[in-house]
Amino acid sequence: MIWITLIAQISLNQASVRYILEVEKMYQQGSLQKVIETTSQILNYEPYNEKAKFYLILSQNEILANELESKGEYKEALKLWLLILNSYPDNIRAKKAIMRLMERGLDFYIDKPYN
Repeated sequence: MIWITLIAQISLNQASVRYILEVEKMYQQGSLQKVIETTSQILNYEPYNEKAKFYLILSQNEILANELESKGEYKEALKLWLLILNSYPDNIRAKKAIMRLMERGLDFYIDKPYN
């Protein structure tokens, strides 16, 4: 009985690794909604899967940062993009967003609307 449980666990871990590799690829391609769906499914079976949690939160934050930026909430968007870049230093979308927002010349010492 122990062997069956062990074999089942090994199979589950191998499947999880394949899914995480697929999630990483989807994230790099910018398929954030697919990442959220896939990582949510992984976490249903493996609630302690740290890689799945990482990509889930990263994708959710990136979607939120884009929404904030599109609403004109540039200061909050920049904070979130910096958090994303800190979590994932090779994130090209975050780097581009930060550059785009910095080019706007945001003044962080005075709270005022940025239009």
